[in-house]
Amino acid sequence: MRYFAIGLVVCAALLSACSNQQPPPLRVTTEAPVVTEEKEPAPPTGAQLRTQQPAEVQTAVKEHQADGDWPVYRTAVRVLYPYAEVAEPVVDCAPLRTTDLQLQAGETITDVALGDSERWMATPAASGDPRNAVPHLAVKPQLAGLETNLTIYTTKHIYHLLLRGRGHAMREVEFPTSC
Repeated sequence: MRYFAIGLVVCAALLSACSNQQPPPLRVTTEAPVVTEEKEPAPPTGAQLRTQQPAEVQTAVKEHQADGDWPVYRTAVRVLYPYAEVAEPVVDCAPLRTTDLQLQAGETITDVALGDSERWMATPAASGDPRNAVPHLAVKPQLAGLETNLTIYTTKHIYHLLLRGRGHAMREVEFPTSC
């Protein structure tokens, strides 16, 4: 009980000391705080993007500017055909290997017509964000030495191709959007 009484005396002393102190005055301001917005950098120009591309791409752009046609772009891994309704790209395929035909983002494959559907396989697929998926068609012959045509119908285009079953398969063939 004695400690309780001492505790009460100490608390009373602290309370009286605190009550003698005045709280700091409140400041009321009517000015809005200054907010500085960071501006996003401007997107790069076409010329700036071209200078960052490989020499082959820069050459292809120069050729397009000269004659209006996009050239076929080939690497060891892929072939890029410019989309054109009159052209019939030749795609080399091989048994036991798939060749990936990559179409344009946002398209949807609605139908596929193979000239020889008995000895050729065509399997649709998609990659990327499902809201703007990139459609693909994996094709392969059952035997070597086969040749047929392929028509791919999409929501945006019709692609006409010639498929050849050879010893060497193209791994990827793309149809990028023309600039």
